[in-house]
Amino acid sequence: MERRLAEATTSCKHRSEIALLSREASPVQEGQSVILSCGLGADSTALLFKYLAETNEERGFQLEELVVITALVGREWDETIDKMQRFILPLLRQYDVLTTQ
Repeated sequence: MERRLAEATTSCKHRSEIALLSREASPVQEGQSVILSCGLGADSTALLFKYLAETNEERGFQLEELVVITALVGREWDETIDKMQRFILPLLRQYDVLTTQ
C-alpha cells in the first residue's frame, strides 16, 4: 500500500486519487477516535493546525473523530497559556473538536 501511495504521488495528476490511497493506507478505522496529545509546543500545535486545515480525505479521518488532550502542569510560560486560551481553544470550539485537559 505504501508503495502504491508513493507511486501515485509522483505520477498522479488528481489529488482525489492520492487522498483515496491515503485513506486506504490510514490505520484509523471508520468511527475510531484519533487522539492528539497537544503539549502546547510548536510540533503538536502545528500538527493540530494541519489537521484542521486538511480535508477528511487528506487527513485520513473525520474531524469529528479527533480528540485533543492537553495538560497544563504549571511550568508553562504565561504567553503560551494566553495564546492557547485566545487562539487555539476558540478554534477547536469553532471546529467542534472534543478537547480535554
